[in-house]
Amino acid sequence: MGVVKNFWQNIDAKAKVLLTIVAVVVLVIAVWSVIKLIPEAQMDRRVTVTNYSDENVSVPRGYQQYISERIGDILRKSTMLDETETADGKIREGTYSESTDGDIVTAAFIVDVESVKQSFDVKVIWLKGKDIGDDPNVTITCPYYTDVIYTDTKCQVTTPENQLKRYLPHYDYIDDTKYAVNYQRYTDQMYLRIEIAACGDANLQKSAIDETKNWLKSRYLDPNDYKIETVDTCRR
Repeated sequence: MGVVKNFWQNIDAKAKVLLTIVAVVVLVIAVWSVIKLIPEAQMDRRVTVTNYSDENVSVPRGYQQYISERIGDILRKSTMLDETETADGKIREGTYSESTDGDIVTAAFIVDVESVKQSFDVKVIWLKGKDIGDDPNVTITCPYYTDVIYTDTKCQVTTPENQLKRYLPHYDYIDDTKYAVNYQRYTDQMYLRIEIAACGDANLQKSAIDETKNWLKSRYLDPNDYKIETVDTCRR
C-alpha cells in the first residue's frame, strides 16, 4: 500500500489524470460486463422459442427475446413455471403470416409450449431496419377457439371475462325461441345475461342456461368462471 502511495505522490499531474481516466474506463467496462451477464442468466428462466429459423421468421432478434420473456412471465405468474424452470416453445407450423405497409412490418403467429399445454397468439409490429425500441409493439393473447389444441387446459394470458368478450354477443334458438347472451354490469360485478322471451316458462329459461354453458364449453371456456342469469323479455 505504501509503494502505491509513494508512486502516486511522485508522479506529475498529467500522469495522475491519465491513470484516473484509465481506472474509470476499466470500472465502466467491468460494470457493463456484469449488467450484460444478467440477461444471459435470465435466459435460463425464460421460455425459448426454438424454431424461428425453421419457419423463416423475420421478426428481429430483440423482439424474439422479448416474446420469450413475456411468455415466461405469464407462465411464472400463473405458477405453471417456477423461477428456475425452463421450457421450449415452438411456432405452430402454418400459422406465421407477415405484411408490410411502407416501413412498418406486422407479423402474427401462434406459439405452443407443449410441456405446460399452453398456446399464445402473438402479434408483432416493427419498423424496417430497427431491432427493438423502449416500447416494443408486441401483443400476446389467447388463441381464438378454432386454434385451440390444448382443450383441457385454461389459457393463462388474460381473464375469463376478457377471453369471452371476443365471442359476444351470442345468439341462438331453443326450438323457435331466440335468445341472446351478452355481458352486463351490476354495480361492480360482471355477469352473463341471457335474454329470452320465456313468458314465464321456467324450463325454457333453464334450457337457455344449459345451452349457454354448452356453448361456453365449445369455446373451451369453463362455465364455472361466469355468473349466468336469465331475463324474461316476454311481452304479451
